[in-house]
Amino acid sequence: MYFIIIVILTALIMLLLKTFKYRKTFPVHCETISVDLADETKNKLKKAIQIKSISHNDYSKNDINEFVKISSFIECNYPLLFSELEIESLNAYSQIIKWPGKNQDLKPVLLISHFDVVPVVEKNWSVPPFEGVEKDGFIWGRGALDTKNTLTAILESADSLLLDGFKPERTIYMAFGGDEETQGTEGAGKICTYFEKENLEFEWLLDEGGIVAEDSISMVKRPLALIGVSEKGFVNIRITSEAKSGHSSMPPAHSAAGIIAKAVTEVENHPFPAKITPTLSAFLFGITPYVSFPISVVLANHKIFAPLIKMLFLKSDTSAALLRTTQAVTILRSGIKENVLPSEGEAIVNIRILPGETVESTIKRIKKLLRNFPVKVDVADYNDSNDPIRESSLNSTGYGAVCNAIEKVFPKAVTVPYMMTGATDSKHYKTICRDIYRFSPMSLNSKELALIHSADERISFENYAKSISFYKILIKNM
Repeated sequence: MYFIIIVILTALIMLLLKTFKYRKTFPVHCETISVDLADETKNKLKKAIQIKSISHNDYSKNDINEFVKISSFIECNYPLLFSELEIESLNAYSQIIKWPGKNQDLKPVLLISHFDVVPVVEKNWSVPPFEGVEKDGFIWGRGALDTKNTLTAILESADSLLLDGFKPERTIYMAFGGDEETQGTEGAGKICTYFEKENLEFEWLLDEGGIVAEDSISMVKRPLALIGVSEKGFVNIRITSEAKSGHSSMPPAHSAAGIIAKAVTEVENHPFPAKITPTLSAFLFGITPYVSFPISVVLANHKIFAPLIKMLFLKSDTSAALLRTTQAVTILRSGIKENVLPSEGEAIVNIRILPGETVESTIKRIKKLLRNFPVKVDVADYNDSNDPIRESSLNSTGYGAVCNAIEKVFPKAVTVPYMMTGATDSKHYKTICRDIYRFSPMSLNSKELALIHSADERISFENYAKSISFYKILIKNM
């Protein structure tokens, strides 16, 4: 009896010790960042929005005349950059700017963004989507949040620092792609190939990604600054079936459409297993000081309470995506007429792959799952797929520099690492950069976040001003 009590007390003490280890909080440094924006600064973002660089999966549908405008946009609006830095256009979809540093022995750093945007349904907008309308303290237009805002904020910060006579300690590259919303092959892909030919290896890079989320988790009362330190891979898996065609009045037991329906049901009924990745583990430790004490005991000891953590995360589609490889049946095709049996059926399953798994392990699992079904399983397009990007260090100079800039510009935010569930251009650079971080310096609530890729996309003057301040601080601290 006494032995059991001692074991329980020892376990309880160990739980509490670990909880107190991670419940150390840090003071909030309330530095005021000016939210005043000069009209000239606003107008440059408006001009960028006015470039209709809409990207399509079918590149022949792109208006190439719009994409080539980005080069003249930089030259006309940032003449100091154009005259003092090295600028190169590889093609209509790729722009590179080199800012030589004082110490050539240091590895360079890379800041990336993209200037293409997704299509619009103009009738759903309350303002013209490509005019860069200024209204109610916001700049409206497609790309205002994703992500012409980060592109111009990077240019604005560099321009301002050049005007002050600043020269960075290490060389800084800025790379802007024009097809991130599709495959990124002509933009980031070509830029990476160029860097490889130049034998460049980067200390770290920063791409778009997480934001300062104002209301992401109810149990944490402060905003969360989410730095993407890992990224899911993706693949589209195609499932096809064949069956005898004929008149629907004399059907077999299962048509091609029925076979596909059964296969899809089997896939949906067997989701990938839930796992706590190192990124999610670091995230849970990061928010531990800012939740109630009982919850902090669970979070600080989440390896012990893993079943409970998984159960809670799986209740929400958003948080469940952080735990597992997701699978979404997005396309179903079969049949051409109501009274004709289809000879074939097809389903496309869009899969976002958790770090630790691969494209090959994913397709192997689906094939095993459907091994007793009369279907064929393959990858729809290997060129449009990639393995997850490895998790980046939380102890690097790059992570520290991003955290420092966040602390100064968004002093009330709690900075934590997290995993990107969508794909970014940064996947193209994984061969030439070990540490890849993803953060877009703006503070958004859930309603504002929903405007990305949606109608009435807009960015507040305050967020845009803070974005510029963020990049200035970041560049000075490199």
